[in-house]
Amino acid sequence: MKRAIITISVVIIAVICYATYQYNKPQQDVLSSNSDYSFSAIQLIEKFNQDANASTPLFDKIITVSGKISLIEESTNTSILILNDGIKCEIKNNDAQQNLTKGMSVKIKGVFSGYDDMFNEIALVKCVIIE
Repeated sequence: MKRAIITISVVIIAVICYATYQYNKPQQDVLSSNSDYSFSAIQLIEKFNQDANASTPLFDKIITVSGKISLIEESTNTSILILNDGIKCEIKNNDAQQNLTKGMSVKIKGVFSGYDDMFNEIALVKCVIIE
């Protein structure tokens, strides 16, 4: 009985330590990191149209995407850019982004956060505009 209590206690302490490590892990600096994958917006959208499970190897990876802005939604702290009607990019607001216009070609680097099959949107967060 004593061994079981000790074993359970060690497992609980290990889980708490791992959770604390994950919670306090520094955020990834997208701008200075190398891209894991690079796509044109059309290629990436086509990839998901062919295989909805294509998101598994891309999850939490840095992706560079080039495409045309089809929609811009601005809020206080962030802007959402939709590329080629299928890729949603969340960008922190700053002065450099004030010149963005619908139809403009851009190259964006961001972290892949998932695929919303209800809206057929590929989501990138922590995005930065490269070109």
